[in-house]
Amino acid sequence: MAMIVVGGSGRGVGKTALVCALIASLPEFQWTAVKMTAEEHGVPEPVWEETEPGQETDTARYLAAGARRALLALAPHGKIPLGQLWESIGPSANVVFESNRMVAYERPDLCFAVLGPAETALRPSFQEFMHQSDALVTPAGERPYFPNLPPAKPLFQIPLSVPEPLSPALLTFVRLGLRS
Repeated sequence: MAMIVVGGSGRGVGKTALVCALIASLPEFQWTAVKMTAEEHGVPEPVWEETEPGQETDTARYLAAGARRALLALAPHGKIPLGQLWESIGPSANVVFESNRMVAYERPDLCFAVLGPAETALRPSFQEFMHQSDALVTPAGERPYFPNLPPAKPLFQIPLSVPEPLSPALLTFVRLGLRS
């Protein structure tokens, strides 16, 4: 089972774009993509499965990018429904999480911290997440500024259009990270 976690400094910084690019660039993994959120989304269960691809929601975008399955996991007050989540995912699925908090519970094969522009409100959970990440990612054309960036981490840029294939350098980095 391969596991990737994508987290970000705030809203609209490119987390979903990166998740969709990973899904589209690595179709052989048949990803299960999971969006974790503390926000109420009007779904009846703590773990809900999206069934229709589209552009209206992040989970629909995952399916449009080629994910085998797309789940929404509600984690109010940072409480992730881990038992129900892993039961829904299954034991042998390759999974990509969009979440800053997942690294507190699992050690993924790869962890990407997406940095937005300096004016992006910094999520409290991001600082620790960023230091645990394997690489930093910024939207193409943005010059993020954050004090205390971790040293010696690769930095990649991605377009925010979805799904956009990964750059050759980022694709190589991912493939090497998933082999180890």
